[in-house]
Amino acid sequence: MLWECGLADLVREDFYRLFEFGPTTSGHLLDAGCGTGVETRNLGRRMPGLGLHGVDISSVALTEAVNCAENDNVR
Repeated sequence: MLWECGLADLVREDFYRLFEFGPTTSGHLLDAGCGTGVETRNLGRRMPGLGLHGVDISSVALTEAVNCAENDNVR
């Protein structure tokens, strides 16, 4: 629903500020419930030094996430 209202980008920016993620952030992050990996890929583009690992209960969503992977730091 956030996407439909045009508020998703605003919420995303607040989320990144909450954790103080920046372009030089390093380490590893688990995205539990990553779904299709949209946010995992967004984080991967913004923070190339952060190793991102996505998991989800849905094999259908994970298949899409794997097929759309675009960064070496996103698994």
